[in-house]
Amino acid sequence: MTKRAQPQRQKRRGKGVLALLGAAALFLLFLWNLRIGTIHVNGAEFYTEQELADFIFETSLEKNVLYAWLKNRFGDSKEIPFVAGYTVEFNGLKEATVNVYEKKVVGYIDYMGSHMYFDKDGTVVESSSQIREDIPLITGLHFDYIVLYKKLPVENGRVQDRSGRCYQYPA
Repeated sequence: MTKRAQPQRQKRRGKGVLALLGAAALFLLFLWNLRIGTIHVNGAEFYTEQELADFIFETSLEKNVLYAWLKNRFGDSKEIPFVAGYTVEFNGLKEATVNVYEKKVVGYIDYMGSHMYFDKDGTVVESSSQIREDIPLITGLHFDYIVLYKKLPVENGRVQDRSGRCYQYPA
């Protein structure tokens, strides 16, 4: 091989690497400018589709397809009251489906001017000023403190609502 052929081969290799890097940069720029336009929500009863979409995709950055996919794949999901968890599936470049797994709320107590809703395990899932008609009010419990997303600090783990139904919470 002549000395003249080596520099030409290196020039071609360098142009190929630059072309590959340029194509990758254009592809990432294309993905960065894509926004999720349509969001479908499955399994939600407490929240509307729009409320859950606003919870999960709060900012325009979170509606970016690339960012949303990376966050869904490697990040933590957001804490949403009454929701045990959710998954996000991408149905193309501009559409996503959110599958919601709601917590079953069994009652609420009045505490310091707020309504503290709790699930079947006795974990307080929301503090609200609004009353939900389909959730029973539990009375006769006394607390020194209540912590959101923690179990109610009941002594024997047993709670009775106004209708006489008993709930047993694991310790």
